[in-house]
Amino acid sequence: DIVFFASGDYAFSYNIAYKIARKRNIPLIISCMDDFYLFNMNSNSFLGRFRQKCFMKTVKKTINYSSGLVTLNTKMNKAYSKLFQKPCFVYHNSATSFDNILAKDNPTAISYLGNLSLGRYKQLIDIGRALKEIDSNLHINVYSSETNKEVLSKMIPENGINFCGKVSADKVNRIIKESLLVIHTESFDEVFKERVRYSTSTKIPDCLLSGTCMLAYGPSDIASIEYLKENDAAFIIDNNTDLKERLIEILNNGNLRENIIKNEIELAQKKHSSEINSNDFHSWLMEI
Repeated sequence: DIVFFASGDYAFSYNIAYKIARKRNIPLIISCMDDFYLFNMNSNSFLGRFRQKCFMKTVKKTINYSSGLVTLNTKMNKAYSKLFQKPCFVYHNSATSFDNILAKDNPTAISYLGNLSLGRYKQLIDIGRALKEIDSNLHINVYSSETNKEVLSKMIPENGINFCGKVSADKVNRIIKESLLVIHTESFDEVFKERVRYSTSTKIPDCLLSGTCMLAYGPSDIASIEYLKENDAAFIIDNNTDLKERLIEILNNGNLRENIIKNEIELAQKKHSSEINSNDFHSWLMEI
């Protein structure tokens, strides 16, 4: 009935999707879960720019044939609607259930779960050091499968970091649920900002539904921070000049955390329900 193409950054796969849809005379929908079109990691070299030009020629041919695009977030949706002049649907990642996990009474843990690439480890060090200045007993529990020795050498108590290593998938939600704050962070570095400008972390929906207050530290003009800020669904720190003062505010203000948690859960139920997303997506497919 339809070709649903999960796109990437190799031209040959676009040609395959295009030829199948054309040959069978059926609609083509293209799913964009990362930014392969506006960001070019090799833009500093002639061959990198030439490769991107050839790639985009194939992309545009395939998208011109398509009936529409599926995007990851509102920021990407707006950018791709303008770039390709095609109907776009935002398919938010769905949150998993926390029904069987009880919240910890008076939690004190501050947690980060995820990879440390793209400058994220430097952001965590900023927070960790600020926490130690506030109270020498405060630190971040970092759960990550990171193996880079240079990065790991900085994940130390002196930087306010307790590195806990990799954890199994079934423990992730329990750790989030039992934390006082769970951190989402992106780098302020311009190079890294361009790479993640239209990306959204897959763990954000789960954090929203968890009942734990989210602390988002990063630039407000990238998709993930912008989304949380627009919906008042995290405590946002979008600069490093008043980091310590802002951390003191969220640590000491229980009412503020409760209000944020309320907004998080409402957003998760509205935008990150698998049932609602599926129904809305089906309606969109029928419409286009």
